[in-house]
Amino acid sequence: MNQKKLEALRKEAVKKYLEGKNPQVICKELSMSKRWLFKWIKRYKSGKRNWFKEESKTPHTIYRKTPSKIEKKVITIRRLLQETKLSQIGAINIQYQMQTLEEKKIPQIWTINRILKRNHLVSKREKRYQPKGKPYPQFPHRPFQINTLHQFDIIGPRYLKGDGCFYAHNLMDIGGHGVAINPKRSKVHEEVAVSLKESWEIMGIPYFLQLDNQLSCRGSNRYPRSFGLVIRLCLLLGVEPIFIPLGEPWRNGCIEKFQDTFEHRFFRRIVFSDFKDLQNQAKRFERFHNQNHRYSCLKGQTPNGVLKNNKFPLRVFPDNFSWDSLKERPESGYIHLIRFIRSNRILDIFGEKFQVNKNLVYEYVRATIIVKEQKIKLFHQDNLIDEFDYELPD
Repeated sequence: MNQKKLEALRKEAVKKYLEGKNPQVICKELSMSKRWLFKWIKRYKSGKRNWFKEESKTPHTIYRKTPSKIEKKVITIRRLLQETKLSQIGAINIQYQMQTLEEKKIPQIWTINRILKRNHLVSKREKRYQPKGKPYPQFPHRPFQINTLHQFDIIGPRYLKGDGCFYAHNLMDIGGHGVAINPKRSKVHEEVAVSLKESWEIMGIPYFLQLDNQLSCRGSNRYPRSFGLVIRLCLLLGVEPIFIPLGEPWRNGCIEKFQDTFEHRFFRRIVFSDFKDLQNQAKRFERFHNQNHRYSCLKGQTPNGVLKNNKFPLRVFPDNFSWDSLKERPESGYIHLIRFIRSNRILDIFGEKFQVNKNLVYEYVRATIIVKEQKIKLFHQDNLIDEFDYELPD
């Protein structure tokens, strides 16, 4: 029953009561309870003009309400952080700033988030990715310790006033969330390989590198089995590259989120005099991020704080490393490609097409190139499904 009909029913019930009708008869005629009837008779006798309307059920007293002094402090810190270049502005950093100020009462993360939302200080997020409901290969299986898995991505071109364009070659360690930022003039495979080497000399060499399927990362469409410089560098150093599904950049979610931070908290907030200035400022932002940015997945720690407590030695470049050694054909190693099989039953391996079983249609699979055996092994939910010969050129 809608609100207007309910209000009319209340007026009718009270009118009949005032006419001297028996309450029991009124309730029977209107199919309502005595409790309901006397509630509205009492409301009528209160003398309120709109006695027949529903009143708000919001409690007059809110227990455990955050004191206004603390709420004002949270808002002040948030606005100061917004005006500070490069700083995080989220609840974790606000809580940390309150701790450094030695506040007596420090609200919980969820309370700070509610305060920000209540005061319209939360920016609207883009619509989240809706999963297909298909099992996605959880790979690698080992825990995400420091330098287990790195994610790599390139954004660009971005333009500098009076000094051309650049590309940001950015890398993130998923275990510790440390980043390496390398602005380059282009995204050709030589530049990408140099970026990875420069990053790994500082961060250490990972066991897995997850990246997308652009040519500069994988090689050539004409000679797909020759492998590009990036794959050769990985195989030489014992790194297993993982190529995410075609057209699904969100699978590199951590680095994609950092790219958004790089874009809005760094590139769009600083005026650079030239490309050299951009490179210097990027390294400054890299150090600032690793020293100051706090992540909930790290229990509020910074990347440098996690690295400080790391008990595992970092993998470093061999003394005899040479770029010339990448010219030789790789002899061992693994290359992984995660693919979504569509109705055409095609498995795309760097542009080459392989036909797969019809049972794999609309499923995610993992294809692993085993360099030493020159084979592709196809896995679905960790079960070996098929094998293909994959002869490498001399």
